[in-house]
Amino acid sequence: MRKHTIIEHQQFKQILQYRPAVTSEADRNRLKMDMLHSIISALGEKWHRMKQETKSALEYLCFLSIERGFVYAGSYHVGERYDIDSSTVRRYISFLEKKGVIKRLWRSSIRQNGRGKAVIFFTSHPYYTKYWQTLFFSHDGEQAHAQAESVENDRNDEDLSNQNGALPKNLPNSDINNSHFAP
Repeated sequence: MRKHTIIEHQQFKQILQYRPAVTSEADRNRLKMDMLHSIISALGEKWHRMKQETKSALEYLCFLSIERGFVYAGSYHVGERYDIDSSTVRRYISFLEKKGVIKRLWRSSIRQNGRGKAVIFFTSHPYYTKYWQTLFFSHDGEQAHAQAESVENDRNDEDLSNQNGALPKNLPNSDINNSHFAP
């Protein structure tokens, strides 16, 4: 599996069209606080030792991701907004990703062939499983299923060749049909 998964342009347009997960102000505040509490619990004591500007920057990321569960504001934007270094924002994002609070993917770049800007998904958001199951990893599951079937077919071939003796030497492996060896 690739270390950095890229979101294709069509996929990104599709998730931007999702309706907001919550509409009432009370639900928005509850969801923001749920995401913020997941950050606080992952950071532990670090949270209490942080500067107020850094706390506000992390809270801002939660605020931006309330409606659809992700944010694509860059570390430079967040850092400038709260007068902190962008490397501080990147360091905390990386830490939160290691703790499983967020998942980071990259948009495909328009100007070059490769990855563009990061998109941060909060794992505590209700849309997180919807994104993962329908958009990003639906093909990985199919590929894993096909690989599992291939391994199972290889095992069956080995078992059958051991039961029936050696395979004829005049037949190449590509011409062998498994249905001929079924018990």
